[in-house]
Amino acid sequence: MNKIIRSTLFLAFLTITAVFSACKDTNSRQTGEATSIDTIKKEKPILPTSSNKVKLYAWVDQLRVRATADKKSEIVEEIAEGGALTFLEEKSDFTEKINLRGTLFNEPWLKVKTASGKTGWVYGGGVKFYAPIVDQSSSPYDDCMELQRDGKSLQAHDCEEKVRQWQLKANQRWVQETKENIILTLLDGSKSTFKNQELTMDTESYTYRYSYYIPQMGYHVLRVFSHEWSGYVLVNDKSGKKIDIFGYPKASPDFKHLVITNLDLMAGFEYNGVGLWGFTENGLEKIFDQELQDYGPVTPIWLDNKTVEITFLPGEEQQKKKKVKLLQGADGEWTLLD
Repeated sequence: MNKIIRSTLFLAFLTITAVFSACKDTNSRQTGEATSIDTIKKEKPILPTSSNKVKLYAWVDQLRVRATADKKSEIVEEIAEGGALTFLEEKSDFTEKINLRGTLFNEPWLKVKTASGKTGWVYGGGVKFYAPIVDQSSSPYDDCMELQRDGKSLQAHDCEEKVRQWQLKANQRWVQETKENIILTLLDGSKSTFKNQELTMDTESYTYRYSYYIPQMGYHVLRVFSHEWSGYVLVNDKSGKKIDIFGYPKASPDFKHLVITNLDLMAGFEYNGVGLWGFTENGLEKIFDQELQDYGPVTPIWLDNKTVEITFLPGEEQQKKKKVKLLQGADGEWTLLD
């Protein structure tokens, strides 16, 4: 009888021990798996899908998104300068040479998605991986000025003449240019003539060339060339009254101001500096100018109605070009800030 009781107790002890061991093993495996998962999460963090999207930005105006990687294929959408695109991580297996803004690129085509949800292909030379500074008030000769800034004088000259011819055609209602003179038709139908002058013993020679028209400000822009200098003339489209200015004028986005820049670091025959004309109670007149000595101003960009960013080119090789801003303060005064 005692043997039976002892056997029964021994069997019960074995059963309890087995159950306890099984539970202990199970808990150990679960703990091990949890540690393993935590390690994986630390080594391979899961990032949001949106963070993997690469943004591209158009740096030329009216960048064309095409159906295929071919400049002759259907245009899906046109993107304004500074417009954002999503890169879809596909590119053409070939490159193509295309001239943009006077620079020859040899780039592949990139597959993109536009902000409106359309997909297509853009030429790689027409986009950048950062948002460009967008000029809020472009002028007809901006591309030509950039060529001049980059030291491409011959290309800049050809660019200016092409733009000038287009401006003559676009404004043929108001302007007639011949070898002898320029005749402007004012808004009331009257004529204002600017006659070229040949060199004589008593007078210097100069020649007028038409540049463009700013109807929102009521002025035509003429360029005048002499033997040793050149300048610009603003002509009122109502009265024919002219204003002589020392450099190329570029209107603000609201057409209340004109920034004037001119570079002449070498010869010294022209005014080298920055000016600003604006409308006052007396009409359009100069409200700011600053002559420069060590730098020459080029390619002004209107960031808004109160801010112009200007590239300053150095007169000496050891110096570097820099960006300077012409700002209108709270008191209405304009200041150049380096």
